[in-house]
Amino acid sequence: MAQGEAPTVAAASPYAAGGYAAGGVPVAGFQAEGVAAASGPDASGTMAANEALSLSDVFEGLAAFQSLARERALSTLRQAVNAGRFEPDAVEGLTLSALKAESWEARQGALLAGAEAIRAWDRPEFRKQILPEVPRMLLDKEYRVRKAVAGVLRECCRRDGLATYDVLGSLVLKNVRETFERAPDSSEVDMEEVKLSGASAVPEAPPVPPPPPTFLPDTEGWRTLETSMGALEAMMQGCGEAFSPRIDDHLLGLLADCSRHTNRFVREYAFFAYKDVITVCTQEMFLSVVADKTFEVIHKGILDNWSQVRYAGSVAARAFMEKAGSDKERFYPELLGCMCLNRHYVAEGVRNYSQETWRNMVGPQGGARLLVAHFDNVIEEYKQAAEAPNHAVREAACHCICELGSRVAGTPAAPSPFREYFTSPRIQILMDILVAAFSDESWPVRDVASTAIGHFVVSFPEECSPFRGQLLEMWFDQIQDNIPSLRKNGAVALSLAVSVWSDALWTEVLARLKELLPAVEFQAENSQVFADYTPSGPFSVPRPKAMTLEEHKQSSDTAHTNQVMYSCGSLAPKTIKRRIIGSGGGCMNCNVEGGHQPWEASEGMAHLLIDLVELSAKGAIGQPEPRLDELATLVPLLVRAFSCKHYLHSHLMRQRLCERLPALIQSLRPHRVIAELPKVIQQIMDCVNQKSYLALHEVGRVAILSLKDGLSPSEKDDVAKQLSIDGSLDTWINKAARA
Repeated sequence: MAQGEAPTVAAASPYAAGGYAAGGVPVAGFQAEGVAAASGPDASGTMAANEALSLSDVFEGLAAFQSLARERALSTLRQAVNAGRFEPDAVEGLTLSALKAESWEARQGALLAGAEAIRAWDRPEFRKQILPEVPRMLLDKEYRVRKAVAGVLRECCRRDGLATYDVLGSLVLKNVRETFERAPDSSEVDMEEVKLSGASAVPEAPPVPPPPPTFLPDTEGWRTLETSMGALEAMMQGCGEAFSPRIDDHLLGLLADCSRHTNRFVREYAFFAYKDVITVCTQEMFLSVVADKTFEVIHKGILDNWSQVRYAGSVAARAFMEKAGSDKERFYPELLGCMCLNRHYVAEGVRNYSQETWRNMVGPQGGARLLVAHFDNVIEEYKQAAEAPNHAVREAACHCICELGSRVAGTPAAPSPFREYFTSPRIQILMDILVAAFSDESWPVRDVASTAIGHFVVSFPEECSPFRGQLLEMWFDQIQDNIPSLRKNGAVALSLAVSVWSDALWTEVLARLKELLPAVEFQAENSQVFADYTPSGPFSVPRPKAMTLEEHKQSSDTAHTNQVMYSCGSLAPKTIKRRIIGSGGGCMNCNVEGGHQPWEASEGMAHLLIDLVELSAKGAIGQPEPRLDELATLVPLLVRAFSCKHYLHSHLMRQRLCERLPALIQSLRPHRVIAELPKVIQQIMDCVNQKSYLALHEVGRVAILSLKDGLSPSEKDDVAKQLSIDGSLDTWINKAARA
């Protein structure tokens, strides 16, 4: 078969028959039409397999129905062109023919092949032939065809520069303006609305246009607008610095409008285009024209509710700071706080990219000096973020404030060089933010806020003392929460507060421990966990509960209809207090709260007891020995709670206590708990010997081995005697651990 001739049998193409493995390599036994079977040691190699394909086979693959087949065909074409196996005339001729095909897959493949041909051979005549097709392709009905135009424009602009932009740029900009406001087609019209409005679903002459939809979601495409933005971006990339003369108020104003567009795809493209504008312009032009007209827009992009847009804004912000060079400090008041904030954003791409940007921007000296130099602006940025409707933003704000207390301020005994910037009014503002966040409806926000307050109490005990009574009750409530991490982290935060307010809190905390440690003994057999929370990712988005169609209809709520959507595809919680939850929506049911279970209260108090013991052993709460003696009197209550197995979820509490009991015994030292030690070892051995819960078995095995290694020979003999063990304690434990 001659090159360029279409195969007469569709199945003859390896792409059509599905005979390709990853990377565009035919699978064993597959043979292109008209090519003899390869033989020899390289018959199954990549090069031999690709050489067996004709150009018509490759172009048939580019027009295949399956996306994977098209990708493999493009990879094969690229390899063949680089190897010089295809002639330019043949590739360019098939490309121009395929641009007129009825199949959108063929048109997309032709544009991709055209970009490869320009890149490989750079023939001016071919560029002159393909560019007239661009206006039609930019308005193609298929999004993927329109998107593929960008590759052709990028390659043409790399060679012809502004000559290509001057021909097609006005067309692209005109399309962006004309499609900025979207008119829905008939497929998008709610037929119920049509009936209510009196319009006919099939209009008669004269035609009556259907009413527009009352709501255009932020997640749908916006016809040719977003792809035209991509084409504009590609032309700027291709032109490079030569594009600088075309950066004017008209272009910057258009990008600013697109950055505020209701559609998140358009906003995303706008900020990537901003990045290209900043990259291609000269530094002189950037500082004199571009910077002052873009930094406020980029500030808004960094804080967009959609993570994809926020990422694009972060890309633009990095380019902005790199281009600003030594003048970047003049933009710190506007951009520093929000760039710091994104270092803790929940979306991993945004978070990692922002952390890298921050390291590059602040250098080896760190960013604390910059934060305190613009402290009021930074605090205001954190305050606004803590009041945002998006729970992920509020959580990031609490992380940033926590850093100020734990890493920047220092303590009264060990002040940092920046402590003088933490004036009483500023501390008051930050504490007000954290205390409000401690009552947030979203439990991850409460979790981080609680930890942050603990660090602030350590850093500023006097300034935080007015909040002491309120915080104590909130921490005790958190320690009994339905969420395991809240119970554990709440205990850590309260123990930090006790370390600096020991005179005021010690007696009250010990009284609460005595009251609530044995609460599990009153737990009903049919215990519960927080069943409404079933996390499935970094956003803590829950899996939906199974329900019938009728139940789903009954659960529909107008509060979840026509509302702003966020990057996880759901509604973000509103900033309301936890005690009045139930009226708000959210992208996760982090605002759902169940009643406290007695076993959860006991587990939280066990965490608190162990944290207090560890801090006391380090001398962080007064004189160690008296404190440890007093805490040791509570160990029998802990052992009683650990021994309870009558309720359904006992394995969860026992597993978490097994993880921490060796540290408790080591900090108290065995002689203080020698009377309870045999009971502890017996209960841990029960966890090891059971096989119903493998996680509990493994945690128990690790715990018992660690506990054994911390005992002296005399203590081991004493325990073995009390447990009536035949032989040594080591032998008994090792045998169970190996089982």
